[in-house]
Amino acid sequence: MRLLALNIQHAAEKRVPLIRNVVFDAAPDVVVLSEFCVGAQGDRLLGLLEADGLVYHRHGVPGSDLNPYTVAVASRTAIVGVGRPLEGSSHAQRILEAEIAGITVAAVYFPLAKQQIRSGTRSSSRMSTRWPAGKPSWPETGTRAHGSSTSVAGRYRA
Repeated sequence: MRLLALNIQHAAEKRVPLIRNVVFDAAPDVVVLSEFCVGAQGDRLLGLLEADGLVYHRHGVPGSDLNPYTVAVASRTAIVGVGRPLEGSSHAQRILEAEIAGITVAAVYFPLAKQQIRSGTRSSSRMSTRWPAGKPSWPETGTRAHGSSTSVAGRYRA
């Protein structure tokens, strides 16, 4: 199974065809999109992916006005189960689990774009926190700039 995880950085209208081209060129069996926006813009992107064979898709719950972005998973193989572990909380849009061919794909998005790391201090316009014992502990996957992460659990063929 070939997996592509992509932070689509808000998927502005003019970038939707470019994102489709990146996904098409990579030819994944499963694609995980973070910073996905539910609505007409997101529907357009999913429609383009569907035309390229990624016909099964699910997305997280729509975000809030403050942070409207969520995650989406598209697959060539049926998505047989979906979990939203944070449903009902103010962070419900941040995690989506999709079971595909016996594999659980977890799409996770925690935005960090407005935060800066300086000398062991994390700060943003909304908070300032001191890291315990110096260095922050980053996850093994994802990007530090945008806070996106994708993990795959289960047995699969590379």
